[in-house]
Formats: sequence, C-alpha cells, structure tokens
Amino acid sequence: MALPKEDSKKILSPELAFCPGESELELYLLYPEFKLADSRKIKNHLENCKICQDRLEQLKGFYKLLEHEFSCPIPHEVYEMAKKLINL
Repeated sequence: MALPKEDSKKILSPELAFCPGESELELYLLYPEFKLADSRKIKNHLENCKICQDRLEQLKGFYKLLEHEFSCPIPHEVYEMAKKLINL
C-alpha cells in the first residue's frame, strides 16, 4: 500500500535518509576527527538509527576482542607455522 505523497516526506528526517557504510562506521569509531563534517553527520544519524547503533556496537565488540587477542602471547607452534607460510 503506497503512502500518500504528503506523508511519504515525513517518514525520514535528513539524518535518517542514509545509513553509513561499514567502512564509514569504522572510520567514525577509530578516527572520529577524520573528515569532521562526515563525523558530525554520522553522529547525528546514530542518535536516531537503532540499526546503525547496533552495527557500531558490533564493531566496538570486534575491536575490543581484537585488542584482547593482540595482547595475548602467540603459541610457539602458531609462530613456527606462520614463519613457514611466509617463506612459501
């Protein structure tokens, strides 16, 4: 069922008219000062978009896990296997 023309313009505010891509969300998370105008636009969008809020939380979780993994020592067997793969 189509919405009447006058109602269709009220659905999305300018902040919700776009959803940033995965790389844009990553840049926003990792380098918030990068392209400051884009950061403001994404910040405004995130205030109103639950989907993008969830995507950003997933990215935060990924980077938190990655940070934890980098802080763990590498088992000797894994290190030796990596050396062999590099030398192929």
